Amino acid sequence: MKVTKRQLRAIIREERARLREDAIDTELKNLKKNVANDLDHIKDLKDDVEDDHEEELRAEKEKRKDETRFAELAGLPLQEQASGMSSGQSRAIGDLAYQFEDEINARMGSEDRNWYKNDDVMLAILEMLDGLKETIQQYGKM
Repeated sequence: MKVTKRQLRAIIREERARLREDAIDTELKNLKKNVANDLDHIKDLKDDVEDDHEEELRAEKEKRKDETRFAELAGLPLQEQASGMSSGQSRAIGDLAYQFEDEINARMGSEDRNWYKNDDVMLAILEMLDGLKETIQQYGKM
């Protein structure tokens, strides 16, 4: 069977197109694989940051407990006793402050890692805290 030049050119064009499609498919598969690997890496980094943050929180809490224990064992006057609060109340308030700070950082950080550099965000948080302060002060008037 003889193949004409025209038929040969058509065959070559078809094969060239098929090879290009195969190359594009291979490249797309590689890109998808890279994206999946990058997403896994980002997730791992996020988990590491969260674990580090939780460890810092635990260490800070333990430090506060140790300082309180030391003051009690040393017989030093505790600030709580001077203010008329029990040591449990003082610890509870310290824990609330710590948890509140942690919650603000976690929630704002999930939207923008550098949220604390944004003046509008900081102003809104301070206004919210002022409102909370006014609400708590109302409890004292009841």
